[in-house]
Amino acid sequence: MSNCSKCKDTLIPEDEIVCSECDSKYHFTCGGLNTLSFQKLSKNTKNRWVCNVCKYKWDISKKNMDTKSTDFTFQDLANSVKFMSEKFDDFNGTVNKLLEEMKEIRKENTQLYENNKRLSQDIENLKYRLDSIEQNNLDSTIEIIGIPKVTNEKCIDTVIKLATILNIVITVEEAYRVPITINGEHKIIARLAKPGMTIAIIANCKQNKTLKLSNINPEWSDDIYKFIYKSTYH
Repeated sequence: MSNCSKCKDTLIPEDEIVCSECDSKYHFTCGGLNTLSFQKLSKNTKNRWVCNVCKYKWDISKKNMDTKSTDFTFQDLANSVKFMSEKFDDFNGTVNKLLEEMKEIRKENTQLYENNKRLSQDIENLKYRLDSIEQNNLDSTIEIIGIPKVTNEKCIDTVIKLATILNIVITVEEAYRVPITINGEHKIIARLAKPGMTIAIIANCKQNKTLKLSNINPEWSDDIYKFIYKSTYH
């Protein structure tokens, strides 16, 4: 005969129930069962019955496991939050860096735009000045056609002598002979100091009805020529 693990009284087989975990023996009433419930238990159910002491141990073990699991879950969550926070900080740093680079690029683009605008204006100004200089050169340049070519000639002296015959005082910046034209004409190009000199020498040449080549050089023809024109040379 054995004793009940709870009340310590003697057990009889008819009232006995054994814990399947710890093998402790109990009166079924000490195990928390009433008569009707105990009588309804099948043999298999009785063989799997667990006492309250073992159930309590199970609950404690389960709670500990749940606590560990919860702690583990919280730690994982904390690690994830920390990881995401670090990544977010890195992302913010990258975004801020990109924003600064974009700001610098916009600044450089603005400077390039202003520089291009200024250069375009400078080019326009230079073009205008070149056009003005070119036009002034054209306005100050004459073509003298029909002057025979001589050895060791000085075109500037020839132009000044022609102007003297026409009663015009001029300053010749440069004078040079160009190749004979397709019409067989001898041509001297002369650039004068001022456009007014060009106008005056052309006008006087037109008005002079007796101008001859021999007036410039006695060895030349006595034919009358009207051979001074405004130049179209660039």
